[in-house]
Amino acid sequence: MKIKIRFFKSFLITNFIFISCSPIYYSPNSQNIPLFTKEKEITGTVAASENHFEAQTGYSATKNIGLMANFFNHNIKKDDQGDYGNGSIFETGIGYYTNDSLKILFGIYGLVGVGSFYNNFPSTKETNPNSTGILKGNFARTGIQSYFGYKWKYAEAILSTRIINLNYGEAEGDLMWDYKNQKEYLREEKSQFIFEPAITVRAGIENVKLQLQYFGSLNISNKNFKQNEKGLTFGIHFTHNMN
Repeated sequence: MKIKIRFFKSFLITNFIFISCSPIYYSPNSQNIPLFTKEKEITGTVAASENHFEAQTGYSATKNIGLMANFFNHNIKKDDQGDYGNGSIFETGIGYYTNDSLKILFGIYGLVGVGSFYNNFPSTKETNPNSTGILKGNFARTGIQSYFGYKWKYAEAILSTRIINLNYGEAEGDLMWDYKNQKEYLREEKSQFIFEPAITVRAGIENVKLQLQYFGSLNISNKNFKQNEKGLTFGIHFTHNMN
């Protein structure tokens, strides 16, 4: 049993813990899937991984219209060379969902958000002594998210996708990486289209469930863009009906 636990822990570290080996300008958050079934439901999710934390909420304003809001914070700890970074996203959404008249639940939401990033790489100053090794900036994120889900009393299973566009503003700082000025790099890569699939499972009591979500982030514009490409989060999800 100890061997199995150690193997699982090693697998998580290898595949899902993001290591600071280059500057990162985008890290995906988990998808907010409220899975509404009726009017005046409130949902909330708190989830985390080794390097990030997020909080999500939703509200079904009518029997078919849902609202949501998401906050995400990502931190990469200092490595042996002192390099580190962080980022955050705040996002809101409005959309349509099918009510409990159907067994398979469907929803589609439009999303609008803003994000930021910060990279501090003092190790680069050895070869680029005139640079600060720091680059920070902001971006706008817009997108469409859809899902299909099935809801039992004590469990839920959802497949979802999110298609987003990132639009970067002018970055601040002076960071060189791979002989490239990263401020200039972001000017050239200002707009990114990204496809993000996810699978979510929940289990627990009727209104409070543990949640596990695995998600990918596939860059359509540039497969080599400096971003994180996958994630796994654990969390807790709750639902409250105000009727």
